[in-house]
Amino acid sequence: MNDVVIASFIAAVIFFAVITQGISGFGMALVTMAILPSILGLRVAAPVVALIAICIEAVILFRNWRSLTFRDIWLAIAVSFISIPIGVQFLKGLDNVWGLRILGTIIALYALYALSGFHLPKMTHPLWQALAGLISGLMGGAFNTPGPAMIIYADTQKWEPARFRGNLQGYFIISSVQVIFNHAVSGNFTPVVWDWFGKIALPALVAGLIVGAFLEKRLPAQGFRKFVLVLLLVTSLRMVFA
Repeated sequence: MNDVVIASFIAAVIFFAVITQGISGFGMALVTMAILPSILGLRVAAPVVALIAICIEAVILFRNWRSLTFRDIWLAIAVSFISIPIGVQFLKGLDNVWGLRILGTIIALYALYALSGFHLPKMTHPLWQALAGLISGLMGGAFNTPGPAMIIYADTQKWEPARFRGNLQGYFIISSVQVIFNHAVSGNFTPVVWDWFGKIALPALVAGLIVGAFLEKRLPAQGFRKFVLVLLLVTSLRMVFA
């Protein structure tokens, strides 16, 4: 596979992932991290996706900031300041093959949970929020996938949709700032990373935001969400058993 084909495929993955985020409200990091590490390697894919994530989160938070209730997520944010640096350091020493298997297992488990329709009961004790922040931070730092733990926790809080989106995006953008800072300190933003982000990811990101905004009200969110989850499950199982 030549370089042009690889670059075009990666751009298409990012474009689809951004559209997914726009329509279903989740999935950009999961989609990209389910596919790109197998091509670019974890140490390139994770910082590239971190840069994409903060751009998207800034756009979504701008639209939902009035629904952000900081008291709902402050403890998760505080714990993530400890767990994100640990995750980033874990990535540095992680073998790429085993890293893909761990990441694939995490994505597969989340896809199965989301597809099952099972919902945990409401969890009011602060320790649950701290645990969500701990796991989300570790996964965000190592694999740039902070979503599953925080989404599951937020689902147990029974927030109305606007508050759900606002709180999640508030957490995610603060998490992304921390992840980017720790990647920078660890020297992970190499010229290769900036090259992939500037030449391939950024144009695909802009195109995905435009098309996603157009399709947001025209496609059934629930059906599209199930399609993405099935795609994630198949892709992640391939990562585990490859």
